[in-house]
Amino acid sequence: MKWLCLIMSASVLAFSLGSGAAQPASRSLLDVPSAWKPIASEGVKIRTEAEKTRSGGNALRIDFDFAAGAGYGGVSLDLPIELPQNYAFTFSVRGHGPANNLELKLVDPEGLNVWWVNRRAFDWPAELTRLSNRRRHFQFAWGPGGGSTPLSKLGRVELIIAANEGGHGTVWIEDFHYTPLPPEKPYAGTPLVTASSGSLDLAALQKLITPQAPPWIAADDDAHPWLAVDFGEPRDLGGIVVHRPPGHARANFDVQVSDDSTSWSTVRRVRGASLLPSELMLPDLQARWLRLAFARSGAAPRPAVSRIEFLDPSASSSTNAFWMLRAKRAGRGLFPRTLLNEQSFWTVVGQIDDPREALINEQGQIEVDRRSFSIEPLLMREDGTLLSWADGTHEQSLRDGWAPIATVVRKHQRDGLELTVTALAAGEPGASSLHVAYTLRNTSQAPTRGRLVLAIRPVQALPPWQDLNIAGGWTAIESIRADSSGLIVNDAKRVQVGGGGEFRAGAAPYDRGDAVELLAAGHWPDERETRCPQRSASGLLAWDFAMQAGEASTYLVCVPFHGIDPPNDRPGDAEQFESLAARVLADWSARVDRVTFRLPASARQFHDTIRAMQAYILINHDGKGFQPGSRTYERSWIRDGSMTSAAMLEFGHEQLVGRFVDWYAAFQFESGKVPCVVDRRGADPVPEHDSHGQLLWLIANTHRYTLDIELVRRHFPRVQKAVQYIESLRAQRMTEQFGPHAPPRQEPGKPPVPAMAFRGLVPESISHEGYSAKPMHSFWDSFFVLRGLIDAAYLANVVDEVELARQWQELADEFRQSLIDSIRLTQQAHGIDYLPGCVELGDFDSTSSTILLWPVDQASAFPRQWIQATFDRYWREFQKRRDASPPTWQAYTPYELRHVGAFVRLGQRDRAWSAMQWFLGHQRPPGWRHWAEVVWRDPTTPRMIGDMPHTWCGSDFLNAARAMFVYEQHADQKLVLFAGIPRDWILDPAGVTFTNLRTEFGALSGALKCQGADRFVIRLDGSARPPGGFDIPSPLNRPIRSAKVNGRDVAAVESDRLHVNVIPAIVELTY
Repeated sequence: MKWLCLIMSASVLAFSLGSGAAQPASRSLLDVPSAWKPIASEGVKIRTEAEKTRSGGNALRIDFDFAAGAGYGGVSLDLPIELPQNYAFTFSVRGHGPANNLELKLVDPEGLNVWWVNRRAFDWPAELTRLSNRRRHFQFAWGPGGGSTPLSKLGRVELIIAANEGGHGTVWIEDFHYTPLPPEKPYAGTPLVTASSGSLDLAALQKLITPQAPPWIAADDDAHPWLAVDFGEPRDLGGIVVHRPPGHARANFDVQVSDDSTSWSTVRRVRGASLLPSELMLPDLQARWLRLAFARSGAAPRPAVSRIEFLDPSASSSTNAFWMLRAKRAGRGLFPRTLLNEQSFWTVVGQIDDPREALINEQGQIEVDRRSFSIEPLLMREDGTLLSWADGTHEQSLRDGWAPIATVVRKHQRDGLELTVTALAAGEPGASSLHVAYTLRNTSQAPTRGRLVLAIRPVQALPPWQDLNIAGGWTAIESIRADSSGLIVNDAKRVQVGGGGEFRAGAAPYDRGDAVELLAAGHWPDERETRCPQRSASGLLAWDFAMQAGEASTYLVCVPFHGIDPPNDRPGDAEQFESLAARVLADWSARVDRVTFRLPASARQFHDTIRAMQAYILINHDGKGFQPGSRTYERSWIRDGSMTSAAMLEFGHEQLVGRFVDWYAAFQFESGKVPCVVDRRGADPVPEHDSHGQLLWLIANTHRYTLDIELVRRHFPRVQKAVQYIESLRAQRMTEQFGPHAPPRQEPGKPPVPAMAFRGLVPESISHEGYSAKPMHSFWDSFFVLRGLIDAAYLANVVDEVELARQWQELADEFRQSLIDSIRLTQQAHGIDYLPGCVELGDFDSTSSTILLWPVDQASAFPRQWIQATFDRYWREFQKRRDASPPTWQAYTPYELRHVGAFVRLGQRDRAWSAMQWFLGHQRPPGWRHWAEVVWRDPTTPRMIGDMPHTWCGSDFLNAARAMFVYEQHADQKLVLFAGIPRDWILDPAGVTFTNLRTEFGALSGALKCQGADRFVIRLDGSARPPGGFDIPSPLNRPIRSAKVNGRDVAAVESDRLHVNVIPAIVELTY
């Protein structure tokens, strides 16, 4: 092997001779530790102190305390420099405390655009750990620039600790450097492969980096075999793939790197590799030399390699990126669909008031808990062929069309097999469990044999692109242990099996190979217990089946949400599972059907969605907080919560809303500021100025429905503080800077806006996150402030604070006028006739403008032409989007459902139902009766969709649906009935009936039924007593000829509506 040594020596010499080029200078950022200034959001405490390292260098100590729960804190350094094409910010960190997000931010000179590296839920290392942040690692975070061009000028650097777990702790930062780097370029060299021994000559060894090569096999007498690669220059890698020839599985080796071919560092240890290729993630690895050093033991086969692949750095830009690469390399169906960069929708399975929920996706993959592993069903034919999601068709449904007992039916028509996956949650809050039934049916005309396989995978049903607040995709499985009941995962979750007879269980650590890939290759992962250093173990549960034509077998799984022990009353067979499902269905029916409807058969999807959405809201409701999702949006926003509370009040869930008021109001800051959002960490201090008015409306709205005066008394001090805070905000826009002689203000690309357009409003904010790129003076904020001030006056009257009520009503009237003046000046500045979204941009955002009609309910105080222009424009754009062929729209948010209620209130029944039908057509999948926050035209688009089911969108649907039957008209203290019922329902002989629908004036039941083409009968009953009575718009586009109420002729009949002042009432309309 002398020629190998000569080659290695020559390579060292060449590298030494070629490495004399001048390297860019590195700049220390800790020379003056005091230059780093502490920054923190409200409620977060940050203390910094300069210290010395053991070697005499500078270190920065950061003590953090998330005293209020959420928020952020850290340090900032002004660093006005030009950034080159490539660079790195590197530092060493150690610390202690709860896992929180570690954010390195680069901010432009204007302080508007931010790029970051966000290490979410970062576990503070006890020993100094080096973190390298190259330009390719930085992602655009926010800012008006949109991130379309790279950051070229830097203003400052921020090192931020943002709340994930919250709590308090200490972090030390050392050796912080900024280093300009040469531009990154693809590797263009030719690797040189060498070996310690073996049958291949030098030329044959070089073929190991090509797809077709004879294998290298170490010599019999080589006690320390190795295979090395010299790249000729430092090369950036994201990982490697090592292939072995048949008969040389179970290899043990180390991956080592070197800068000089003499000193080697081990970057990865592989133990127990199998016949499958070893796919090794090596993030941010740069090496001149790479070596595989093999360990030999006993009678094990000689180490052998048939091919080495080198992966680009992008392959390991994240764990999800690496797993998606693995899935792409494997056969379609061997990994979940989302890892192929294809969307898979999901729904939630859980119980009310329990914080633990499972997800099930379209293909029947079940994520057993938040950030937990999933169970994926497969079938194996008698010949050993695997049948996966990719080999079947899928249909989704809910029990009885609405109850949150979710089902996926997979059909393998060619093989005559049908697998039904049904998931439900049962048990008391804090002691509930996930129950899943897998029913396999032989749909062929002949007997069949095979195997049902359930794969335990370190992959969530939540897709990888769902990365806000929680990261979807890969998740950790550190251990799997089989016992007589099933599998125990991570020593924390038991997958208990039942039914189906004898089962088989096995597991495999990552280095052995993925359990499904092993199975597809004809090998059962036979380890009964495994611990995986890569935290990516996988396992299998399997039942053999033999079924006659038409026969079915059911296999059960139970996974406790809390603890490891399953409930004693878990189902043991299919009959017991169905009995449990019936009890769960009855329980959900009792919770949801407080308001009932009888509607025509054509309204089935609409009716199912009313019931399903209430159930989903209750599932997402954890403890006392309404949350719009169970994963990405597992937080309680006051804007979502107040509008969801309105829906739940309308549908009879008053007690739940009262609990929410008490819980959320307690997080109000001492200043009177109302937090925009609260979660398990506490209140988030980010200012969103809609929040203050929303809390006031929430309290008042709850009182209107419940007449709970004690609730108002309990929270009236908070009402006073919120009003005072609104006044303090408003005062900031009442100065000379916003007077008639102040200079105008102008955003890039927009016309100047008079300073008076800002006068009397609340300041800019990111509002309902519509202005996250740059805070603006949002009319959404101001509309809710107006609602809040009106309701503050209402609440003051409730507790007999008459003088405060008068003052606050005057304040509301003054603010309303400021708002009208601002909109008029904004329209003039931007040359528009519609209601703008904000002052600065004059943007069209009719979805936000709908709140002026409801819940603000102030449309009558604003010029009618503004409202008409706004919603006429929306309707034109809606029709264009709906009717385009082929469709050209890309995405929309189902918040647009609010337009349905707006059209109803504008007397535009046909527009309302046309829009509702279109939105219902985008429930994905339709059988699960819900929406995500974002709907993409192409359902396979692998993009963020918010959460699913998104129950703020769901509450928008409920509020709009309820308005179709009844809505309040505050100006006249009336109830308007049946204003949104579509024509085909009106003319259907089945009629339309609702029972016990809640209103601000009491409960109401109503029925509308046609009796021939020219006569309608309307029945009203209940406790509702609106002071202004009931308005009934004409159900048909024809003048009402005559009317009777309780058998008496109505003397004065308007052609397009009837007014009724009594209840109970039987109303007869004749055309």
